[in-house]
Amino acid sequence: MQKIVKLSVISSTLLLAQFASAAGITVNPASAETTQVTRHENKTTIDIAPANTHGISYNAYDQFNVDKHGVVFNNREAGAGTIINEVLSTEKSRLRGNMHVDGQKAHLIIANPNGIACNGCSVSGVNSFSMAAGNVSLTPDGQFSGYRNIGGKIRMLNTAEPHFTDTDKLTLVAAAIDIKNSQLKTRNLATYIGHYDLKKMKSGIRDLEMINPDYSLENRKDTNNVLNIKANSHIKADNMYIHSAAAQIRNAGQITIGPELQLTDPEKTPMYGHNQLTMDLHHSIFENKSSGKINTLLMNTIMSNSSIENNGQMKTNYRNPKSPISDFTLIFDGTNYIGGKQDIELNKMDIRKTEGALLLPFE
Repeated sequence: MQKIVKLSVISSTLLLAQFASAAGITVNPASAETTQVTRHENKTTIDIAPANTHGISYNAYDQFNVDKHGVVFNNREAGAGTIINEVLSTEKSRLRGNMHVDGQKAHLIIANPNGIACNGCSVSGVNSFSMAAGNVSLTPDGQFSGYRNIGGKIRMLNTAEPHFTDTDKLTLVAAAIDIKNSQLKTRNLATYIGHYDLKKMKSGIRDLEMINPDYSLENRKDTNNVLNIKANSHIKADNMYIHSAAAQIRNAGQITIGPELQLTDPEKTPMYGHNQLTMDLHHSIFENKSSGKINTLLMNTIMSNSSIENNGQMKTNYRNPKSPISDFTLIFDGTNYIGGKQDIELNKMDIRKTEGALLLPFE
């Protein structure tokens, strides 16, 4: 009996050790001399690598998991404008706590091609935050130039409104994105869905450009390239950008872009609106399900061999009769489809197309 007890203790010890390892942060040998992780009681601090001439601090890991106690990135000495944290192993990242940048505010990047699960995670002390289910791309002299090998999945679970209100911009890059049981609020939200590489361009909400897209799963209902917004989720943002390649976007929740309520007097609506939902659909399917509610001040949609199916509520809220701008702009090339069981509610529509492009009723 005593031997059995000893074996149980040993087994329990090994199990706890494995759990502790899985829940921690392990620096990859490539960053062993520049990135240091210290733990004191429940507090984890990462002394990040010094910034290079471009203001980039690059930090490589074998494991990057954040428990409910969170993690602090010490940027007081490094003075980085961008803090890259990249996983080089085959381990997924599980983020459950707050990720805080201490010192100079920075663009915080978590990159893991195996996938990232944000279960109630949050950020503070940042000016922008990016999660990418791929690898980062750097120029030979160490400048951040985008993402490659995008093939993993990002899961957003149990997000509360305050979790990302401290950042000016939240960017999600993945082959698939799931948003479930989340109240996601941020100033600017950018999502990139599909198998492709992305090149860093100028600043702004659309600061990544698609290169080398894989259209092999074009318009397939069973594609693994998906943005799923579940019925129990609500996205609130000043601006939202959706970019997809051979992907399916399914909204069963709520998306509110700009003022939540239309001004009672349309005459007092500003002459030019600045809050909009922008969709850049390439060989993709956008489906607003029967429970889906999309309310945006303005909508700007670019379609290339794609379709939009609206079975729920989808409307623009810009109502200034004196304004020359259109609240719904549609630009398309190739063959595209639009329709569904419900109409898109709008005031003024601007349609532009390339020569020979088609816009057909959704079948």
